[in-house]
Amino acid sequence: MKNVLDTPVSFYPKVHSSIMEKQVNLYDFYRRADETLVNIQSEIRQTSDKLERAKLKSNHLPVITPAGVWNNRTELHSYSGIAALDIDKDHNSHIKNFSALKDEIKKLNVVAYCGLSVSGQGYLVLVPIYDPSNYKQHWYALEQDFKNFGIKIDSAVKAPNNLRYFSHDCDAYFNTTAKTYTKRLSPQPKKTTITVRPEVHCFTSNHQRVQSCIDQIVSNRIDITGDYNQWITIGFCLATAYGEVGRTLYHNVSQFHTDYRPAETDRQYTNCIKAGYNNTIDAFFAFCRDHGILYKPR
Repeated sequence: MKNVLDTPVSFYPKVHSSIMEKQVNLYDFYRRADETLVNIQSEIRQTSDKLERAKLKSNHLPVITPAGVWNNRTELHSYSGIAALDIDKDHNSHIKNFSALKDEIKKLNVVAYCGLSVSGQGYLVLVPIYDPSNYKQHWYALEQDFKNFGIKIDSAVKAPNNLRYFSHDCDAYFNTTAKTYTKRLSPQPKKTTITVRPEVHCFTSNHQRVQSCIDQIVSNRIDITGDYNQWITIGFCLATAYGEVGRTLYHNVSQFHTDYRPAETDRQYTNCIKAGYNNTIDAFFAFCRDHGILYKPR
């Protein structure tokens, strides 16, 4: 029978690389044990500081796009027919024995791979899907199914061109004849509820909150962009909230990363606008909080 993971995907040498270096085999990528990369992974897992772990990953580990081949992050060449799901320990604090979760995930006949993430604090799950051109509809259906199992999937990484770092799990689960997942689901529009509250020591709009955070980022020269997935999520947040007006804000946030390039940042923000994703600004605020940045009155 066909190995569902025997498919080409894009390989980028670093998370901020804009051009694909080569195509690699998805199955081989997760089965191999490159000694140098495994040693870096071990160092990351032994590092308690979150920012230091992020630096080690972005500076030393390659990334791939499990859902297919993208020549330059946004230009699709071909789909792999695989959906990638991230399950983070922090998002599933209700699961008391998180280390045993893999054994439960293995019971799902649509799961082709389940292995520890590079940090060792989460799992990457790969699932073959019926219609890759409807990737996000399959993703939403999988999110709902896993929710029914009591597992929360990371909603920040649902785009088909999202990147995944190299990670090696010597006890990874492989099911190369996994069944194809056929369910599709479109997200339900959120109902808007307007609540009138007295203005007591609070901001009147998200814009004031965003600007307060960015003022602190610029004043203290703080890089909150992290890896590529985090950087692009910030772009989606600002593009949803501000459209073209948010371009300058994106540069203000991006400029303190060691690989910041104005032209590349411009291209990325344009892609965020064109993608038309509806990301709330909450993820931006969460990244700010991770770096000690809180709302302050202006």
